[in-house]
Amino acid sequence: MKILYFFILATSLLVVLSGSLTETLSAEPNSQTRIIGGQPAVDTQFPYQVRLTVYGFLVSSFLLIGWCGGAIINEEWTLTAAHCITRDPNPLPYVVVYVYVEAGSVIANQARQKTSVPIQNIFVHPDYDSSTRDSDIALLKTKPFDLGTAYVKAIKLPSYSTDRDKYAGWTATVAGFGVTVNSMTASPSNRMNFIQLTVITRAACEAEYSTVIETKAICAEDLTPPKSTICNYDSGGALAVVESGETTVIGTVSFIYAGECDGSAQSFAYIPELVNWITGIMNSN
Repeated sequence: MKILYFFILATSLLVVLSGSLTETLSAEPNSQTRIIGGQPAVDTQFPYQVRLTVYGFLVSSFLLIGWCGGAIINEEWTLTAAHCITRDPNPLPYVVVYVYVEAGSVIANQARQKTSVPIQNIFVHPDYDSSTRDSDIALLKTKPFDLGTAYVKAIKLPSYSTDRDKYAGWTATVAGFGVTVNSMTASPSNRMNFIQLTVITRAACEAEYSTVIETKAICAEDLTPPKSTICNYDSGGALAVVESGETTVIGTVSFIYAGECDGSAQSFAYIPELVNWITGIMNSN
């Protein structure tokens, strides 16, 4: 059985100089390259999508931990992946201090709205398992975003369901600032890009992975070559469908298989099965 490759934060891209941090964001060398096989997004196209920059401590050094995606689900709450903001001994044991959230722009560092979220306002699903990525979601309680603009909007949460084949065959969209080439050393994109995938059945996903998937997750894939795919730094972004005329989040980017961004099945935390926890946290905090 092959090993699952998770969308870990890329600590290999950290640069620490004399106790301060340097952010090594780089512009794309070719403006036509994209989230692998995808297309460049335009402002207002994905107004719920945010870019997260995670800061924390590694041993005694304060530094940039990495980048992820997320989705605004109401004016004070953003949904992302648990593995984006939790301590994980692989590859390095870091401690998250706060998350910087950018909204309202498809260009990195040009957010129309932005805020910082301290660790006490970060809620990780209690069933999250870093080894299997079960329940791979977290919530960030932010200062209120202004949702009365076309550039920043919330995405709808789905109804509760444990049927992981409910959306099989549906077309879904993922946007993010992830790498645009299949390389572990590539920097995140400075522009938001997007791809369209087809949600596949649990059985099809397990057949492709050659293993039983016991986590609260679903899979999606580009079924038409050349295949587009999510990749590093897209973690936490929304897998979105149009349901009853409304854009709805049914997954968050969690992991791919076998260590390659090659277009094979991609796995997402299944939000319909986790939505009761989400609404419970929002209602009680």
